[in-house]
Amino acid sequence: MDTKKPEQTWERTSVTNLVRNAQNTTYYARVKFNGKEKWKSLKTTTLSVAKLRLADSERDLKAVSTVATQRSGDTGSLSVGHFMAAFQTQSQNDPSLAPATKSRRVIALKAIRKTWPELEGRDVRRVTAKDCQNWAARALREGTGFVAPNAKTTTSTNASDPHQRWSSSGVPLTVFAL
Repeated sequence: MDTKKPEQTWERTSVTNLVRNAQNTTYYARVKFNGKEKWKSLKTTTLSVAKLRLADSERDLKAVSTVATQRSGDTGSLSVGHFMAAFQTQSQNDPSLAPATKSRRVIALKAIRKTWPELEGRDVRRVTAKDCQNWAARALREGTGFVAPNAKTTTSTNASDPHQRWSSSGVPLTVFAL
């Protein structure tokens, strides 16, 4: 009969939610949210680096858990609109983003809503790469009607389209949308 104790696989650290694998010495984030435990490798063997990456990993894991719990209806389907709203809320509440970045993200979401209005109601699992390619091609072909804020514009001298607006670099602004 063998009386040896089995080796522990995980070692505690002095930092909350940070554990170390004893076999390969890699650090992991262990976060509990909504009654579920989530693990994520921090891909480092250095404690000081692991401490820095832990805060980002906790925020990411909690954001994923929050979005995953926002289910629409009884069928458990997730609409693109839920993800768009979560992205907008997360962007607005992120103190590390500059105000101009936050503004640009809101503008991008508005442009998507304007050029692809049926997207918000679609189940995210039903949106294919081909759908996105078709949308992008249509937006390039027909234009989006989007004009970048503070864009330097001039009126066109093109006789075929007197309403076309051009940037100061000579590119049509309807192409700027993407």
